[in-house]
Amino acid sequence: FKISLMLVSTYFQSLTKTGIRILDAALDLFWRKGYKATTTREIAKRAGVAELTIFRHFENKETLAKTLFLGIRDHLLSVLEKSIEGENDPKSNMECLIFALRDFMEDFPKEFRFLHLSDLPFLSIKNRELKPLHLFGEVISQLGINVPEIAMAGAIVGALERMFILKEIGKISKEEEDKILEWLLDCLLRKGKGCGNDKDIKDSPT
Repeated sequence: FKISLMLVSTYFQSLTKTGIRILDAALDLFWRKGYKATTTREIAKRAGVAELTIFRHFENKETLAKTLFLGIRDHLLSVLEKSIEGENDPKSNMECLIFALRDFMEDFPKEFRFLHLSDLPFLSIKNRELKPLHLFGEVISQLGINVPEIAMAGAIVGALERMFILKEIGKISKEEEDKILEWLLDCLLRKGKGCGNDKDIKDSPT
């Protein structure tokens, strides 16, 4: 059983129960079908409300999707920020961020997929540089890794996302995922000067 992020995020607390039900229904359809292929009629049917009710809570489908996006993004950012609260060591911060993001993916898989939909109309290329990526970028800069921070942050998040998908379809186990994450952290914390010896690489699952 997966709890709805709409019930735990402060971003959505101002919404009515009906509004949250509509967002839950929209989220379920958006990540399965995509934004463009989902109609407000389908959202209303899944939420158990009249289609007109949607427009009493949200101006249009785009406003509904934007409310979802901003709420999920800000909740993820809050989770990541809390994971490094009080920590001053960049190495500890990177480890905390990676495992906090992994846990968010496991707890809220639909929400994480929704953040990465390609057909959301209100997102420019610039806006797709999510705030959580910049948080990773700040820690990468503190580690002294001589690469563009946002590019490296995107690579880390992309690697975590790929492992999440592989685990979902049964290609890797939880134990293998943990081993890969440990290896990834070792690479990062060595500032790219080597990712362990040959035995480490051979033993790491691919």
